[in-house]
Amino acid sequence: AVIQWRTQDSTTAAKDLTPLDRNTTYYYFMGALNWNGAPNFDALRTFTTLSARPQNLALTVIDHNSAALTWTALPFAPSNATALAYRLEASSTNFNGAGAYITAATSNMGQNALTLSGLDGNTTYYFRIGALNQALAPNYSTSAVATTLALPLPLDSLITGVSPTGITIT
Repeated sequence: AVIQWRTQDSTTAAKDLTPLDRNTTYYYFMGALNWNGAPNFDALRTFTTLSARPQNLALTVIDHNSAALTWTALPFAPSNATALAYRLEASSTNFNGAGAYITAATSNMGQNALTLSGLDGNTTYYFRIGALNQALAPNYSTSAVATTLALPLPLDSLITGVSPTGITIT
């Protein structure tokens, strides 16, 4: 189907295009009209709307170097209600652009849990789940926050002293 949108006058530089379906690629030409309405279009362009947003992100397990999270899975169909894949991300800087992100992904739309490994111990992490559209652009959930556990004691730790009020471990 071809839908035409026009601005009201030549001074308008933006136009909201509605209604559009989620997770759908649209093709369009953009250009100007001369005084008698003849168009001068540029090259064919595309954009893909975002997929549905995952809901109910929850932390289920946290350890000193990993975290497992769940969310409500999107339906398998129709395409405007689902996504291409999920991407779970963790950041110790609340996704402010600094620091590294740790990620895990799945293209199984029925899956609603992933585990992130390689986290640092005793560190606060912010987690988010993104549903990827056909162009692999994410639509993120609200975030969850948790602090990983401290590193475990080494297995070769020795008790080197015992007193009535404590012990010494080396």
